[in-house]
Amino acid sequence: MKRPKVILLVENDMEHQALFMEAIGEIENASLIAITNNGRQALNRLNNHLTLPDIIFMDIDMPVMNGLECLAEIINTPELRHIPVVILSTDTCQEDFLYKLGAKALIKKTGDTK
Repeated sequence: MKRPKVILLVENDMEHQALFMEAIGEIENASLIAITNNGRQALNRLNNHLTLPDIIFMDIDMPVMNGLECLAEIINTPELRHIPVVILSTDTCQEDFLYKLGAKALIKKTGDTK
């Protein structure tokens, strides 16, 4: 049996969290390791836990530390830079910049989850 793919979600919107958790539940062999509400919490989790995720899904627009700042920190940390980061955003205008910064993909979120 294959090792489950471990996912970290960095998203402060509870409705988007719920949608994402539902989507992960549909993926065979995937496990959500944690949900953090901002980039600072995500970095604390990444730097203080033995199990690193196989992939990170991260929103851009968050309080405390936004997704761009967190992505830059991840890319500049040798122990973390191998983890692919997929950016979640309602705005795709920054797509080229995000790829240059180190994002592996961009998923456009809907602006309204209701």
